[in-house]
Amino acid sequence: RNYHYHYLDEVLTIRREVRASLSRQLLRQKGDNSTWKICQKAFLLNRTEAESQALAHRVRYHLRQAFLTEDFDLIASYADLLRTLASMDSVTLMVVAAARMKIRVVKYYRFYLKKRYGFE
Repeated sequence: RNYHYHYLDEVLTIRREVRASLSRQLLRQKGDNSTWKICQKAFLLNRTEAESQALAHRVRYHLRQAFLTEDFDLIASYADLLRTLASMDSVTLMVVAAARMKIRVVKYYRFYLKKRYGFE
């Protein structure tokens, strides 16, 4: 909103996979609601529909991550925020329903990561 950006059609960064990275550790812990607080603050700052849609996209992602860490209380919070931002797609509705039933999937997700990428 306050800064101008320009598109540069050139790759300037690379992505690296780190076994002990913070994002990987998120799958091993629950109860971290710092991202939830940031999403709440962003919601209060939103001024346009485009900003709300961008936040809804981010909330869907974090809702699914909370499901993978089996943080069922946090999922309910994300779902409430998402309902105020946008309609829920069918996958998100299934995730919320599975969370209400407290279906645990993290061991299957870790198995998938190990088979797909060779790590947990």
